[in-house]
Amino acid sequence: MNEPSTDAPKSTALQDLLTGGPYDDQTAEEVLRMVALTVVELADLPGNIPLAPPYPRTAQMVIDRICLLGAYRYPEAGPGEGGGGRYPRGLTDLLAWCRDRPLCDWTFLELPERFDEVTERLIETGPLRPSPLCLRLSYGVDTNTPRREVERRVMRAVLDAYKETGRDEGFTEFRNRIIECPVQSGRDYALSALHPIGGVHPQDLPMDLVYTPVHDKYFSSAGEASTCRYCGLLLIPKGRGWTCEITYCRSRTQAAVDRVLHRDDGMPLHVVRPIRELIVAPARIHASERESPHVPAPDREL
Repeated sequence: MNEPSTDAPKSTALQDLLTGGPYDDQTAEEVLRMVALTVVELADLPGNIPLAPPYPRTAQMVIDRICLLGAYRYPEAGPGEGGGGRYPRGLTDLLAWCRDRPLCDWTFLELPERFDEVTERLIETGPLRPSPLCLRLSYGVDTNTPRREVERRVMRAVLDAYKETGRDEGFTEFRNRIIECPVQSGRDYALSALHPIGGVHPQDLPMDLVYTPVHDKYFSSAGEASTCRYCGLLLIPKGRGWTCEITYCRSRTQAAVDRVLHRDDGMPLHVVRPIRELIVAPARIHASERESPHVPAPDREL
């Protein structure tokens, strides 16, 4: 007597695309990380660059995946259902979700249980910026990851460059240098490029992944950019004054200006957002806390 066949029906490419990975925890986290990477990438994109389909690669990939998943999972959901729908339907919609909805409301993704109680959003307002949670997710780390592990993830390319030259110990000097000088004038940056850091010449380091030209949003109408006395990072013009991007910095509510840089003196540069918010700000604010007990501890926000 012939045994009944146990072969499962073969799926089609369309079925695999629509019903595959996003339903398991690992792939759902990958989609979430792509969303976080998209937010970080767009946060400092110059405003004069047209943003229309096809979007930057990561943004386009994550929108495609979310829309396919949502269309399959909620075939009857109308565009206006549930105050904006059950899932984002485009890049603008996705960014609105990041700004308005905590992760625990992202029910279209089968995220691991540890996200069930996460009430943080991926975009903060006042000013608009990626949240600390978003920055950590963009590097594949969560709130329980030790600070040193976060730093290694964020600075992986630099750390690898030091290892390749056999100067592993030089990485510490590099880290201290960027904490000391997170913002530099164009002239100072050019001069610093002439001198080795931790025994390695800057031309052998991925400096373009560390420093970036200052975005227009940091300049006042007079063409001035100001650094914060407490965290050392750039302040953002607000009315006739300034405010700090770092949530737990004292300059968030009462800005204290340290240095003023002028656009006409050469375009200043500052360290990229993940480095300045996950490495520079905690270190400098912690140092400020030792000097004054009234500065909040950074660990509370990270």
